[in-house]
Amino acid sequence: MKKSTPRPSSRQNRVFQLVRRGHRIYHQIAQLSAQLKPIEEMLRTEALKQPFEHILPEDGSADRAEWSARARSVECRVVLPGPQLVELFAENHPELPTIRRMCGARFGQLFTESLHVRITDTTTFRQQVAHLFTPEQGAQLLRHCAVIAESVVVWTPPPSTKGKPAQRRTLP
Repeated sequence: MKKSTPRPSSRQNRVFQLVRRGHRIYHQIAQLSAQLKPIEEMLRTEALKQPFEHILPEDGSADRAEWSARARSVECRVVLPGPQLVELFAENHPELPTIRRMCGARFGQLFTESLHVRITDTTTFRQQVAHLFTPEQGAQLLRHCAVIAESVVVWTPPPSTKGKPAQRRTLP
């Protein structure tokens, strides 16, 4: 006598369908993500080539800038972050001797030391540097205390431009 295999229940059928559909979507997303990566990289490159079109934040901080491009009914913003402060420096950090030399007696106002050297107050560090150093010295010190962050591409619908002057570039 032949053994009969049990038929899947309706619940099991729904689960199987969800798994198959989810698997197809997962592979579609993987394929589309692979296609999107070079497009976003080209947009980042284009944004870096157009520094005169960068929009700085309204609060006046120069920690980041944005570049926007529009096509019909869509907009893409490339967020270009400024260098991010390194908050914690190990004693063997390659920039630390230069930072110590540049700060001189002011080192204790900006950094605390224990096993590591730490920025005293990251929220006011840039303002303190601007107050304690000349603009050239301050810019140089900030370069030694920062790392460059990766830019981000953001896809959004274009804002309404009724009554507003065009500030953003539109691509054909």
